[in-house]
Amino acid sequence: MRTKIPRGAVFTVLLTLTLALAAPTAFGSTLTNPGCDVAPVAPPCNDVISSLGQFIVLVTNPAVIAALGVSKPAGYDPATHIFVSPTLFDSSTVVERSNNFTDNGAQPAQTVGATGTFGGQSITALTGITNSSFVAGGVPSGFPSGNDAVYTDVANLHLTGSGFSVSAGASASGTSVASSTDLGKVEAQGAGSDFPASSFFDIFVDITVPGLGSIHNPGANPMIVQSTIPANGSLPPKVIYVHGMSSVVPLLFDANGPGNSWLAGDTLGTVVLTGHGASYMNSAQDMASFTQSMIQLVQNDNLSNNPINGLTPQQQQAAIMAISQLAAPEPSSVVILLGGLALLAWRAKRRCF
Repeated sequence: MRTKIPRGAVFTVLLTLTLALAAPTAFGSTLTNPGCDVAPVAPPCNDVISSLGQFIVLVTNPAVIAALGVSKPAGYDPATHIFVSPTLFDSSTVVERSNNFTDNGAQPAQTVGATGTFGGQSITALTGITNSSFVAGGVPSGFPSGNDAVYTDVANLHLTGSGFSVSAGASASGTSVASSTDLGKVEAQGAGSDFPASSFFDIFVDITVPGLGSIHNPGANPMIVQSTIPANGSLPPKVIYVHGMSSVVPLLFDANGPGNSWLAGDTLGTVVLTGHGASYMNSAQDMASFTQSMIQLVQNDNLSNNPINGLTPQQQQAAIMAISQLAAPEPSSVVILLGGLALLAWRAKRRCF
């Protein structure tokens, strides 16, 4: 026997379904993102992700230039003083996340992340976070936009490879600045949908360089790393965060050099470019993709034309070759070929102007 469904009930079901499909989704909702992948799942919570990273420094310290000219480490070009790190990897980067809010300046203070052990580190939730919690000058243009947003924080980062390391948050040991908060934000670019979204972090790091020791960026000079999460994105995203000389960031020594050739607090040089591949694995595919992205970033004319601290064509050429040759774990013929083709294209472009 068939059961007759009342016409009004069918209309109610269809109306409910239509409203559900039409309603905009929110950060942290079950529609856009189920929350974090470790307990507690619902925001505020912590994401534990893998990361790739690489940095490029323009060395300006005369004593360091002399020392590197003797040791000739891989990634350093004595003619241009460009120093490129190998690609580094972290299997357990911890990113804290708040609940979603409308970033109109009137939102209440937020709790960011959860307290507990995550990625093998003791992590503490941040409380009372507002837009005024960011370091002076640490918020890029376009924030706040009045759209849906979440606060974030790099609670632990420990990228390593070939004797190099980059640490922030719980893993940082060299300076109190690097072990402090590394706040960020993800904010929708439009009112109707959470993605695409703009994202940034203010990063303070301890960097270990073989033969040079530990260096850091000072508290007044965060590395502002930025990215865009695409329309089909989610949290945590798989994107590359970039600091591309939007501001001059010096790197200072933590301790005196051999024979006091440099002193604690002296400047090693300035950051030219950093890339942080969030949710990137150390697989051959992700490594090759990350390397090619770094090469393309160096080719970007915004670097060479930057009035603050731009690269010369010779420095660009040195960086491109170093990135391709340092591609981890070994410079494959494919990566080196890509680097060579990119360099030829870059040279051809220069001749056209």
